[in-house]
Amino acid sequence: MNKELKALVGKISLINFVLGIFIGIVIQLTFKNALYWFFGLTLASMNLFSNAIISDYLLKKTSIASRIIYILSYIIRLQIILAISILVYRYNSPSFIIYIMGYIFHIVGITIYGFKSLVERK
Repeated sequence: MNKELKALVGKISLINFVLGIFIGIVIQLTFKNALYWFFGLTLASMNLFSNAIISDYLLKKTSIASRIIYILSYIIRLQIILAISILVYRYNSPSFIIYIMGYIFHIVGITIYGFKSLVERK
């Protein structure tokens, strides 16, 4: 993975970690199941990291096979996330909402990183 991509993934993960701690504390004090929040946030960060590695590797290649591999890796990652989500739902369905909120919160970290890098460019 190139330096820029490592920096991007690292900064987004750091933003997610810091914000995740604060929101996780609020969730723990309120609902007593912040573990699901952190699990969703961690899974989303791992998905971003794996996507960055696969994309970086396959974008260096121009063959049709690399495009097919990228699509297949996307489908496989989605299936893994779906399987984990189903397991969380079956194990503790009320906590499923908190898990999904943690997973979706990853987008907030990406957005903050985008705004921060936009401001730094000016």
